[in-house]
Amino acid sequence: MLRTKTTVYSLAILAVLVFFVPKLAAQIDVFDDVLFAHKVDSVAQMQRIQQEIIGMAVCIVKDGKIIYSQGYGYSNWEKLIPVTPATTFRWASMSKSLTAITALKLQEEHHIDLDSTVTFYNPSLPYRQVHIRDLLQNRSGIGHYDEMTRDYPQWRTNIKNYPGAGPFNSRAAVQIFDNAPLNFTPGQKFLYSTFGFVVAGEVIDTIGRRVFGKGYLDLVNEHIRKPLGMASLQPDYQFENNPLKTEGYYYGSDNEIVRRPDDEVSWKLAGGGFESNVVDLGHYIRGLMLKEILQPSSYDLMWKKQPDVEYGYGFSVEGENFNLRIGHSGTQTKTRTIFWMYPNRRVGVGVMLNSEWGDPGIVADHLLQLLGVNTEPRKYEPRCIDNSKSSTQYAAIWKAGNNKQVMRRGYITQHFQVETDHLRAHGFQLTDVETYLDKKNVRHWDGVFEANNETFVWEHQMDPDSFYARNAGLAREGWHLQDAETYIVSNKRKWTGVYARAAEKSTFINDLDADGFDKQVRLLARKGLRLNDFESYYDGEKKKRLWAGIFTPGGDSYGFWRSLSMDAFNQKLTDLNKEGLKLIDIEIYNLNGKQFWSGVWRGGNFDIRLQRNVNFCPIMKNFINLGQNGYDLLDWERY
Repeated sequence: MLRTKTTVYSLAILAVLVFFVPKLAAQIDVFDDVLFAHKVDSVAQMQRIQQEIIGMAVCIVKDGKIIYSQGYGYSNWEKLIPVTPATTFRWASMSKSLTAITALKLQEEHHIDLDSTVTFYNPSLPYRQVHIRDLLQNRSGIGHYDEMTRDYPQWRTNIKNYPGAGPFNSRAAVQIFDNAPLNFTPGQKFLYSTFGFVVAGEVIDTIGRRVFGKGYLDLVNEHIRKPLGMASLQPDYQFENNPLKTEGYYYGSDNEIVRRPDDEVSWKLAGGGFESNVVDLGHYIRGLMLKEILQPSSYDLMWKKQPDVEYGYGFSVEGENFNLRIGHSGTQTKTRTIFWMYPNRRVGVGVMLNSEWGDPGIVADHLLQLLGVNTEPRKYEPRCIDNSKSSTQYAAIWKAGNNKQVMRRGYITQHFQVETDHLRAHGFQLTDVETYLDKKNVRHWDGVFEANNETFVWEHQMDPDSFYARNAGLAREGWHLQDAETYIVSNKRKWTGVYARAAEKSTFINDLDADGFDKQVRLLARKGLRLNDFESYYDGEKKKRLWAGIFTPGGDSYGFWRSLSMDAFNQKLTDLNKEGLKLIDIEIYNLNGKQFWSGVWRGGNFDIRLQRNVNFCPIMKNFINLGQNGYDLLDWERY
């Protein structure tokens, strides 16, 4: 299975964790509500499937206890290393809340005045009009990434000079951008800024070294990490070899999943440079909920919403009274994170992803619903890169239906096999599969999966004789071929097939030239068999184009036209539509620099939508939009 299950109610698994991570198991409270654990697991698994998340960890806090902590998927997809509660993720902007707490602690001890300017504590800083309060409330006028890149693009060059091979250096971090202009007079309005929190970290560092002989990181360790037992909380140093650290993944230029290279983020520690495992995020939520670090008045100040924005000091603030909602999200290379808590309800959740396209907020809201919070989770909107310059084009056919589907695209064989097994375990059946070679001659797979709880078999890399034998053997057991593809491996022809018990009995023919295939189509039609799926492929040994098809029982009118130019295919679409025939399967191939189109049309009272000659992004958008409006993806091709 794709997930590794380590829950707080499983003593056996906790014993394993004790062996690998001595302090982790002792920090988790025992929770024996198996029904609740099953509900959480179901929600998390479905969100991981819908969002195509590679790796995820979640925690749940209730009544001052971490009642649930679990990992799903992979921290290293290439090596299939699973996520566990001990896996560390980048916090990204959740780190800002640590800086705010540390500043409020210094205020309680009368070492900092939030109304003072930054230069009062460090005259070398350039922002003479900026107050500490402005930094923590994102009202300093210091820009975020877009503003910084627009007004002071040198910061991207300066970052290379940051001494990332050593411990956190707050002064060197500020020097990356300290000549950047302000966007407005400090205090005038809200502008979210990681750079502003980096400056706040430098002020805290200056005060800490002068008063205690301890820098910013030492103060975070002393006032937050140690009191709350957050053993894994630390800067995301690239020079340290942390075997528990997750890899990160993003969408490449053609929307393929790519592992993110290592990058230096510890320079922005105070605004987005920490990491920890999800259990320690749970300890953080618990400590905040119980108000263990600061005085009550400090929490009141820190969690007071500003008049024009739902933000306090280093925390997002929504609602009030019983529905007061406190937290922060994080968006960064390699990670997407969030935590939310309702301190007056005494519940909270944390979600950490290693997939940059994911939305942890949706996962968090679904988990909060299980805790009795009346949230309304957003619908997930997949991100895609609209690469109009891509040489790969797509065609797709949608049919009116109401099945829940998910799409997987560009997986190497190992990943596709694992994902197919995972989706099968959660009630999704593979209904359509495509395969191709990338520019490096690595085989990849696309697939459409349907949530119908029907069993299926996917076989691949079979030579022709093995494929025929497998078809016959599975048919005797009640499994019927519903989709087939052929491809070449080491100059040898291979076949892949999808078989389902719920599918109609099928007849498969292949290795026929165009005339022979046409004759079989007509012959089988007279016997009451209709072509449902077909393949066109070039045979290098025979030096000719061959055809294969899957036929199923049917008495409806239908037609098969092949090797048409695009203009002729368009005309055929128009003519057959007038006759009540709908396109259900399509193939596109190139020969001698020309493109040819073929299709199967079936009669019936159903609606079809066709999209073609586009890159992947419009296909994905239609997959979501049409799926929400009662259409199923029936067939798709890349060419």
